[in-house]
Amino acid sequence: MDEEPERTKRWEGGYERTWEILKEDESGSPKATIEDILFKAKRKRVFEHRGQVRLGMMCHLYVVVDGLRTMEDQDLKPNRLTCTLKVETEKSIRKLL
Repeated sequence: MDEEPERTKRWEGGYERTWEILKEDESGSPKATIEDILFKAKRKRVFEHRGQVRLGMMCHLYVVVDGLRTMEDQDLKPNRLTCTLKVETEKSIRKLL
């Protein structure tokens, strides 16, 4: 088996001067710098986990219904055509998913 590289704990690492990263804006607030750091960290996480991104599949569904005059009969409410379209599209979508 491949051996994993030995990871060091954060406290075992080198000394960091995190206070030097922060810079103040015109009003003296470090908010913009903090937001920039958070944005970069989030972006880095997204790129590291790129393997989990799934490409979506685009499906096209064509429903062909016989539209004779009998489909306008009122035996099903509001009519046969509307009921047929509703039921068939729901069934087809369930089959696709």
